[in-house]
Amino acid sequence: MKVKEWLAEGKYRSDADRVLQHILDAPENLDDLMKLVLQEGGGAQVTRASMVVGHLGRIKPGWLLPYLDDMLEVLTGPRHPAVRRNLLRYLSELPPEVIPGRLHGKAADRALKITDTAEEPVASRVFAMQIVANLCELYPDLAGELRDCLEFHLPRASPGFRSRSRKILAQLPK
Repeated sequence: MKVKEWLAEGKYRSDADRVLQHILDAPENLDDLMKLVLQEGGGAQVTRASMVVGHLGRIKPGWLLPYLDDMLEVLTGPRHPAVRRNLLRYLSELPPEVIPGRLHGKAADRALKITDTAEEPVASRVFAMQIVANLCELYPDLAGELRDCLEFHLPRASPGFRSRSRKILAQLPK
């Protein structure tokens, strides 16, 4: 499996870029990448693979849609923060109508829990709150729950959390 071998070489960014190009040139190898990201563990290969997923999500977001359910499952397990952050970034950039309706509740629940967890890294919390805010376009009733969560954490939050929270709060339906 080229993907796993390349990501094991230890040149973080160049390995990830090479794997990304490999996947773009041969999409049939995407499954190898996703197996690596979705497996248990959090070694360097897995974190590099998640970085590739994040980049691929910006270039070809539709290619990752078949893996959405598994990605949402990974968000709840013990993972390296980079894996969670990269998957959340991808999900935060997806238009809510692209996410299958059967996964909206799971996505909102997982993202709201991450947003509400003060011990979670700021980047993950910021991407998670954006996922919930995006879903508020389809489910305006969700806005109240997100608003309560953000307002509760604002007084003790980091500058990054406060900045994104304020932007989201200003956009939420009243």
